[in-house]
Amino acid sequence: MISKLKKYNKLSIILYLLAILFLIAFIFSFYDVTKYLFSLYTAGTISFANWFECILYYINNTLNYLGFSFIILGIGYLINLLKPAKNDYE
Repeated sequence: MISKLKKYNKLSIILYLLAILFLIAFIFSFYDVTKYLFSLYTAGTISFANWFECILYYINNTLNYLGFSFIILGIGYLINLLKPAKNDYE
């Protein structure tokens, strides 16, 4: 019986895993930035009246991981489209 499972290229699987790692790094950095900003708020050194600076701090410290994750995911998808894996039963 021929299996209908789709085969993925090895390079695209590696890129998918790397994208997942960057996504996990984004989640951890988002948590750390949130914890840091709340510690500054409780210490009284920052107020959320200057919300623009808080948003810029989030952007500068977290969105690079999210961007890399989406870029690597897209590259892996394109590689899988352009060069699909060979099936063993063909």
